[in-house]
Amino acid sequence: METVLTVLIIIATIVIAIFVAYRASNFMDRRLGDDGKEKENTQVSSAMINRVSPFNAQFDFEASTEFTRIGTIEYFNPIELNLDDETHIILLTKNPYWLYAYWHISGDTIKSFEDRFGNSSWENYNLCLKLVNLSTQKEYLLPINNYADSWYIKIADTHCQWQVYLGKMVSEEGLIIFAESNVATTPPAGPSSIIDPEWEPIDEIWGKMLAKGFFTNLSSDELLKKRKDD
Repeated sequence: METVLTVLIIIATIVIAIFVAYRASNFMDRRLGDDGKEKENTQVSSAMINRVSPFNAQFDFEASTEFTRIGTIEYFNPIELNLDDETHIILLTKNPYWLYAYWHISGDTIKSFEDRFGNSSWENYNLCLKLVNLSTQKEYLLPINNYADSWYIKIADTHCQWQVYLGKMVSEEGLIIFAESNVATTPPAGPSSIIDPEWEPIDEIWGKMLAKGFFTNLSSDELLKKRKDD
């Protein structure tokens, strides 16, 4: 029995020795080339796997740095809608009860105003919006902040066409207008009276069926009342 145990131990020792020698041989093959010189290890380490993880912020930064070395980066300025630096005002519809206006006043406009009314006159007179309801021919004057470049305008009349003028109120001469806006239309506050033929209300469908005589045992009023009761 002891002899058998000794033989098994010897065999296990030999197997382990062979395995260790095989792994050592593979390691040396990866480290040394055919010419015996050390070559780069191509095996991916756990550190490299962590480095290229999509959740690794450091790798994202390093990658972006590497990309900048490939070529030059072109930087584009925002599109300038007012290329000629002209004074203008734009009017937009927000909803049935609100309008929104924004504007730009050029340096030439300010200089022209001060040449006419004196130095520092721009600061001495209030900037105003003249709001015109083109549908009802009503006008409203709205004093605003001299330093504002946009304004929300609350209105009472819905489903109308509107236009706004930008200017300064001068007591001796009235409103000096610098720019006039486009025309903006506010929608109605309630459901539209126009019926889309593809999406007719139920009452309209029943009315057409009654008009074509599909129901004869009840009057139209009785039939509509019965439908609503059901």
